[in-house]
Amino acid sequence: MANPLPDVVTYFPNSLTVIPILGVIPTVTMTTLPTTIQATQGVYYEWSVVIDRINGYEIRQGESNETGIFQVSQVGPYTLTVTGSNYCKRTVKGVLISPP
Repeated sequence: MANPLPDVVTYFPNSLTVIPILGVIPTVTMTTLPTTIQATQGVYYEWSVVIDRINGYEIRQGESNETGIFQVSQVGPYTLTVTGSNYCKRTVKGVLISPP
C-alpha cells in the first residue's frame, strides 16, 4: 500500500480573495503586503514565489521551515510544498496578484 500524500491547507489573512483558475490554480489577491500565511497538515514546508524572469530564468524568493508560517512580501506565481509525517510530499501552485 502506498503512503498517502499530505493534504495541503493554506490560510491567508481574511482580507484576501481566492479565485480558482480552471478549477486548478488559485489566484490570490494580496490586499496588504507584507503579510503572513500559514500552511498546515505537514511536518516540513517549502515556500517560494517568482519575483522576476530574466532571459528565460526564474528568480525566486523562498524559504523552508517546520512551522508552515511564511512572511509574504512579493506577488507572482508561488509554489508550496508540504512534506507529511510519512515523508511523502505534495506541491501546490498558485498566483499572488496585487489588487486592480
